[in-house]
Amino acid sequence: MLLGASQRSEGKSQESKCPDVVRVTGGYVSLAGLKLFQIESEPDGREGVQSTSGVLRTRLLNCAPSPFSRMATVSYELGLAGPVALTVHDVFGRLVRRLERGYRTPGKYDVGWNATDDRGRRMPAGIYFLRFTADGQASSRRVTLVR
Repeated sequence: MLLGASQRSEGKSQESKCPDVVRVTGGYVSLAGLKLFQIESEPDGREGVQSTSGVLRTRLLNCAPSPFSRMATVSYELGLAGPVALTVHDVFGRLVRRLERGYRTPGKYDVGWNATDDRGRRMPAGIYFLRFTADGQASSRRVTLVR
């Protein structure tokens, strides 16, 4: 059950027991008349979230700024709840830093990398690769560190 809302049956609107959630209609949750998001069921039974601007997809968005010297922000989007891993590797493929590892709910996330390895040592200038794994997918992005 989502936010204390009562279950929807056969597409009919039902009132929520939670005072903050006004109603559930056709899969939409309303809060004081504002449409927040729509629940979508995946073929395997998991639920995803559709924002009012479109469906969230599981993907690595970007790393900004690139090149960077002190701090970079890595952005990713998760369409389905599940395990996530975001790591940094050097040009030889060696693991440098684990930025994210664990279970996350659907949404957009920003993670900072301060150009250090897992032990806190400053990394030298060069090219690094971000590897993002979630929802059975993997993607990578190149990022340049300058000193």
